[in-house]
Amino acid sequence: MKILGAQGNPCATTPHIFLVQLLLLCLCSLFCTGFSQSNPTKCPGSSIDIPSPFNIPGNSSISRNPGFDISCDSTGPMISLGRKQYRVLGISLLQGYVRVTGHTVYTQCQQNAGPVTTNFIDLRGTPFTFSPTLNKFTVVGCDSMAMIQSPDVTSRYRGGCVSFCASEGSITSGTCSGVGCCQASVPEELKVLKLEFTSIRSQLLQSSGSLGNISKSSSAWCSKAFIVDQGSYVFSRDHLDRNLTNLPMVLDWSISGGNCSEARSAPQT
Repeated sequence: MKILGAQGNPCATTPHIFLVQLLLLCLCSLFCTGFSQSNPTKCPGSSIDIPSPFNIPGNSSISRNPGFDISCDSTGPMISLGRKQYRVLGISLLQGYVRVTGHTVYTQCQQNAGPVTTNFIDLRGTPFTFSPTLNKFTVVGCDSMAMIQSPDVTSRYRGGCVSFCASEGSITSGTCSGVGCCQASVPEELKVLKLEFTSIRSQLLQSSGSLGNISKSSSAWCSKAFIVDQGSYVFSRDHLDRNLTNLPMVLDWSISGGNCSEARSAPQT
């Protein structure tokens, strides 16, 4: 969790650990009233705690914060992010994140010449970013180069990785080493996950006219990409030819309001 000033900028940090801890206490007294004192609520039939600043509309005992509304359906808590709803798997106040069920943002199966499925995730206008410490950007495929596009006009990409297969026998379950599956760090402060996907076969043929060590059957499998909680995903060879659903994803959250000078001078309670 981050506390942002009135302009949405983080407060300046101090090199002294004690002063940092004191500032955090003051910030908590300013913004986090009721975080630990009030009893968290739950959706009917769910065991997942919904603590403030998250809010179930209609519960007047919880303070309202834009972007933190939680709805309840028959399976538990849901949160709206852009035009989509995501199932809430857990909320941590201590670490400042919410864990949700994500989905693949890119799927292409070349063997059936089907359309590319692209479901980019846009967190702009919300208090959330993709957690760079708890997630991994993951690509599954044997002919796949996926790059995270940057909204910054001065930089085309923000990261990505390449996954290929020299042969079927080279694919090993349990590891994302670049053969059948690759992983890369999630960029800091990432709010939009939009990808550019490229066929390695096509790139090699265009540049040298040869496929090198890339298996001729590599395009027989589907390519897919997603952001996933790094502690929850283990690659398996059968992921190459089946759809992946219910992928846990972690979002960091921040609270805006007040200003940095007020936060620094706020008294302890």
